[in-house]
Amino acid sequence: MCADFSCHRIKKTEKDFFELAQKSNIPKQTLEKIDNLHKILKSNSDETNTASYVINSIASRLYWLVIDEFNTPITPELLELIPEIEPLGLDVKHYACEWRDVWLESQSDWDKYIMSLMDGIDEAPYLTFTKLKSNLAPLDFLRKWNTHLGPKKFSHIKNFINTEAHHELDKKKCTRSRKDRHTN
Repeated sequence: MCADFSCHRIKKTEKDFFELAQKSNIPKQTLEKIDNLHKILKSNSDETNTASYVINSIASRLYWLVIDEFNTPITPELLELIPEIEPLGLDVKHYACEWRDVWLESQSDWDKYIMSLMDGIDEAPYLTFTKLKSNLAPLDFLRKWNTHLGPKKFSHIKNFINTEAHHELDKKKCTRSRKDRHTN
């Protein structure tokens, strides 16, 4: 109840955290990952969550060839890629229990300080982290596909998902608009 969540205090805490991280012996690559996660968390919204869900759904249906409801035609090039990505799978693991234990058992001064601000809700930072990871994890398999196939081949999948996602999201918008008109 006493924690200061003003914009000024949040910015100061972020600045202090990143300064401390840079002074520590944390590898540059890890610092970059932390910074990227921070940026993603700040830009997290219902729209991003919806986009992530739609992309995941389309890629999964394409992978399993559940293509009856697609508005976008499946090209022969796209079909030829399925056997190439099949061994990579749709790995969508969640490590919630492991991360929860790591957070709650942390002995670092920083983590203890953050926990003390939570006024009895020690898991709050862990829950934020879990939310962040759950937004990223569903798309990890696409990164694997891209790495395996290379940019040129993967562009067929990427373009298909992009086109189909716009069809599906536009269809949802139209359905919502019609419902809004009927309820007003």
